Amino acid sequence: GDPRRKVKTSSNKKGKEASWLRWMDARLEETPVGELPPKVIKQMRPIMHVYAKQRSTKGAENANRLMTRLIKESEAGNADVKLSTKICNAVLSAWARSGSEESSERATKLLIWMSKNSKEGTYDVKPSTVSFSTVIDSWARSGADDAAQKAEALLVLMEKGGADTRPNTVSFNSCIHAHARSEAMDKAVKAEALVNRMEDLYEAGNTDVRPDVWTYQSLLSAWSTSKVWGAPQRGEEILRMMDSKYKAGDDAVKPNAHCFTASITAWSKSFEKDKARSVYRILQYMNKLYADGNDDAKPNVVAYTAALNACAYPEASEDE
Repeated sequence: GDPRRKVKTSSNKKGKEASWLRWMDARLEETPVGELPPKVIKQMRPIMHVYAKQRSTKGAENANRLMTRLIKESEAGNADVKLSTKICNAVLSAWARSGSEESSERATKLLIWMSKNSKEGTYDVKPSTVSFSTVIDSWARSGADDAAQKAEALLVLMEKGGADTRPNTVSFNSCIHAHARSEAMDKAVKAEALVNRMEDLYEAGNTDVRPDVWTYQSLLSAWSTSKVWGAPQRGEEILRMMDSKYKAGDDAVKPNAHCFTASITAWSKSFEKDKARSVYRILQYMNKLYADGNDDAKPNVVAYTAALNACAYPEASEDE
C-alpha cells in the first residue's frame, strides 16, 4: 500500500483520539461529582486504554485520574458507576507500559488496594491472573535492581491465590524476562528454575503454562548476559532442544532469529576458547534451518554483528 496513506491514517487516528480525550476532560470538568451520565461513564475504560498506549507516566497518571473520578462518583451515590476488575486492569496496564520503577510501585499499590477492597466487599475489584501478570510485567520493564525478586514474589502470591489468580504462560514469561534483565550472577539459574517449573506443570496437565518461544527466548537472553562459565554451552543446548521439540511437532517453541542471536551473543561475549568457531557453527545452523523452511530463523543484522564481534576479539588460542 501507499506509505503516505498509512501516515495519513495514523495521523487522523491520533487526531480523533486527542479530540476524544479533550471531550472527556470537558465532561469531567463541567459535571459535578456524583452526576456523571452513563454515556460518559461508558467511555472511561476505553479512554484509559488510549492513555495506556501513550506508554508514559503522564498517560498512566491520566488513566489513574479517571479511575479516581469513578471512585468518587460511586462514593457520591452514582448508581451508574460499577467499578470493576477490568477498569483497574486498564490502569495497571497504563502503569506497566510507562516502564519506570516508580510506575511499578504505583501498580503494586493498586494491586494491593484491589485485594483489600475485594476482601472488604467495598468494590467488585478482585485481582485476576491478568492483574498480577500486568504488575509482574511492569517490574520486568522497570529496570529496578530488585525487579526480579519482586516479580517472583508476585508469582508466588498468584499460586497461593486460587483459581482466580492461577499463573499462566504470560505470568511466568514476564517473571523470566525480569530475571533476564537483572544483573544478578545467578539470574540464568533462577530463570531456568522457572522454566523447569513451567515444564513440570504443563506435563502434569496444566495447559495454561505451556512454555512457548518467548519462554525460551527470555531464558536464552538470561544465559547470554549472565557472564558465567558454561553459559554459551548451555544456551546452545537450549537452542537445539527448542529445534528438536519444534521438529517433533511443538510449533509453540519454533526457534526464531532472536533465539539464535542470544546464543551467538553468549559466545561472542565469553572468554571461552574457540568462541569464533562456535559462533560460526551456530550461524551455519541458523542458515540451515532457514534453508529448510524455518522463516523465523532468517539470519539478521544483529546475528551477523554478534558473530563479527566474536571474530574480531577471539581468544589467543584461536590465533596460534
